[in-house]
Amino acid sequence: MSTKPNPTPAIAVDGVSKWFGKLKVLDEVSTAVAPGEAVVVIGPSGSGKTTLLRCINLLEEFQEGEIRIDGEPIGYSGSGGQRIRRPEREVARMRAQLGMVFQSFNLFPHMNVLKNVMVAPVRIKGVPRKEAEAIAVDLLERVGLGDKLASMPAKLSGGQQQRVAIARALAMNPELMLFDEPTSALDPELVGEVLGVMRQLVEEGMTMVIVTHEMQFAREVAHRVVFMAEGKIVEQGPPDDLFGNPQSERLQTFLKRFREGYMI
Repeated sequence: MSTKPNPTPAIAVDGVSKWFGKLKVLDEVSTAVAPGEAVVVIGPSGSGKTTLLRCINLLEEFQEGEIRIDGEPIGYSGSGGQRIRRPEREVARMRAQLGMVFQSFNLFPHMNVLKNVMVAPVRIKGVPRKEAEAIAVDLLERVGLGDKLASMPAKLSGGQQQRVAIARALAMNPELMLFDEPTSALDPELVGEVLGVMRQLVEEGMTMVIVTHEMQFAREVAHRVVFMAEGKIVEQGPPDDLFGNPQSERLQTFLKRFREGYMI
């Protein structure tokens, strides 16, 4: 798979460091995601993968470095060592460009499937209800849930709920999507239906950053794989290179333990 060259990355992460108290969870992380590129982030638990995603969406503050979305710094501005928090209105405007899907589905339990997908475009972007409804119906059909519009979340399987969550994120018409281990809370037999929707988004050219332990999915679908350990990017490159010829001992050990079925 290939992406068209573009001088401005969709996401640029430059020297980002993040502390929780005295614990440094991101250590001068730098990478970039091209428009239309699907990047999968792998690594052991506690390596900083989820924190990196949350910093990109500014759900977590970071203390050093810069993150740019389409060339525009998110969260902070300034120069010469001065970091000034941008006004919340600007932060919210930039967040609206980013769709995010979490491990937990976080659907509104008192709203049916259709209303769950409609609510954000209506309330946040001011989309007229009829237009928002048409968008929601189209998206739910795309994720294979056109027959579940009136269903309540509690009546759906975990895989169906996660597909609703993906449709809800897409309803905001984001420029790129972030996925934080979207299948980790699902029973094994439901994982495939969610990965199928994500695979479709990759084929449609959606810019995506995906944190996952689904190694086969990463190898088959990603344009590039990033391996993190102890808050750093250890290796990154095409999936065939990382899985077929890992250069670092850390990645070799990770893949060996994963193949042997150990918890990592």
